[in-house]
Amino acid sequence: MRTLALRMAAPPEPAPEPDPVAPDPAGGVSLFHAIHLASYRAEEHAASGWESLQALFPDLLASRMARLEEADLGSRGVFLRLKAGPFDTAAEAGSACVQIEAAGGWCAVTDFTGRALSR
Repeated sequence: MRTLALRMAAPPEPAPEPDPVAPDPAGGVSLFHAIHLASYRAEEHAASGWESLQALFPDLLASRMARLEEADLGSRGVFLRLKAGPFDTAAEAGSACVQIEAAGGWCAVTDFTGRALSR
């Protein structure tokens, strides 16, 4: 009983600190790497381009996901950058670019930021 009386007389314990709020990933940059394969003005053209590129480079792109990232080029307009990934390292993405460029394609290593390409 004495313990209960002491507890009741003691000041209340402070409330625990709330868990920190997770940062909003929108607008963030991916930690994964990707390869920028082409740019398009319309999503349907990007989807068609992705299918063509997968057919040209099945060993490199069949297991990859496509993402689109808007790029405002000022007077040239807004383009959708078609990216493939993810790659764990920039070197791994660079190796894929070397193969694509050797076959006559264009490629640049970038981050895996963007939204999923809807099909």
